[in-house]
Parts: sequence; structure tokens; C-alpha cells
Amino acid sequence: MAEVGERPSSGPSAGDKLGGLDRRRVALLLSARYGAIIAMAASVVVAAFLYPQDESGTITWLIVRVVVSLGMIAAYIHVERDAAADPARSITKFSIITGFGGVAWGLLPVLVRPEQPEWQAIMLFALVGSLSVLASGCSPDRRAFLAGALPEVLIGLVGFATFDGSYSVVLCLSLVLAAVYAYVIFAESNRVLMASSSGSRLKPRRSCPNRLARTSRRRSGHTTARLVSRRICSTSWGRSRT
Repeated sequence: MAEVGERPSSGPSAGDKLGGLDRRRVALLLSARYGAIIAMAASVVVAAFLYPQDESGTITWLIVRVVVSLGMIAAYIHVERDAAADPARSITKFSIITGFGGVAWGLLPVLVRPEQPEWQAIMLFALVGSLSVLASGCSPDRRAFLAGALPEVLIGLVGFATFDGSYSVVLCLSLVLAAVYAYVIFAESNRVLMASSSGSRLKPRRSCPNRLARTSRRRSGHTTARLVSRRICSTSWGRSRT
């Protein structure tokens, strides 16, 4: 029985809504945790292409990439166990783990040093593919995406900038453009995903046919008013003559 002066609760509080949203974000993020396994398989393919160009650097990077992927898989399992108890903290842990994956991909042009531009472009394609995976897999939360994308782009820029020749400038600009494009994809995916998760509707844009219909109605109203005014004036003038 409620005490005098107390107001009955009208619904869930802001904290409950925020906690529910964090739980949905954690669930969506953890559903993409298998990206670490895909990244490990992709790193083996990339290393197979680059091994003849730089054997020692490729082996070193592949070991780093595989160790980081295995550590990410184990850490994601630990985050999944504590996700229900503290979803906000779980998102922070997920972002930190994703950051290690970004560092591992960013080290590719730092550790592997092919001399031919076409093999340098292969490494650029690998980083671009990793950014696209981050844009889709981390779309529920901005922190997770930035934690993975920023170290990958920054370290990758350092690696590409230290290559000899003017082609390094092309590689750096291409990586920056790919990062911007990945962020645009992430932002749009995040907006749609959060709107659908919260149950809100996206505001539709006004269409041109509606505008034309309103304009035609206004014009027809003005025309009718002018015709009525002319009819009244002609009637008054005829009466004055009689």
C-alpha cells in the first residue's frame, strides 16, 4: 500500500531505459564477436600473398595477428558472462578488446615491407576490408567502432608514410578516404539500428508530389477568390447602371 504523499510510478525510469538500451547494444556487439575468427582466417590469406616479398616481416605480423585474435576470442567469452550484470562496463571492455584488433591490423604495413607498389596496395586493401568489417560489426556503439578504427588508421598511416617513393602519399590518402567512408557507413547503420531498437520511427522526408499538391490547392483557391471578386464587382456595376 502506497504511503501518503508518494506518487505511483508511471513507468520505467530513464536509468532503466538506458540500461535496457545498453543490454541491447551488448547483445548486438557480442553477436559479431566471431569477426575475430574471420580476421584470423583473413590474416592467413594476406600473409600467403605477402610472404614471398618479406618473409621475416610477414611471419612476425602473422604471429601477432593470430595471438591477438585468440586473445580477443577468449576475452569476448569473458565479456559475455558479465554482460547481463553490467552492460555499460561490458561495452567498455568490448571496445578495448576491439582496439587490440585494430592495432594488429595497423601493424601490417609497419612490419611487412614489400618494395613493389602493387604489394603495398595489397596491404591497403587488407586494411580497407578490416575497416568495412568494423563499420558493420560495431554499428551498435560508436566507442567500439572508434576504438578499433582509430589505431588501425593511425598506425597504418605511419607504416605507409615510411615507404619510399611518391606512391606512399597515394596509399595514405586512400586509407584516409576509406576511413571516412567507413565512418559514414557506420553512422548510417547506427542511426537506423538505434531507431529500430528504441521503437522510434524515422521521420520521413517530404515528397515533391505533396508540395505540388499543396501549391496547386493554394493556386486554385486564389483563382476562385479572384473569380468571385470579379463576379461581385460586375454585379454591383450592373445594378448602379440600372
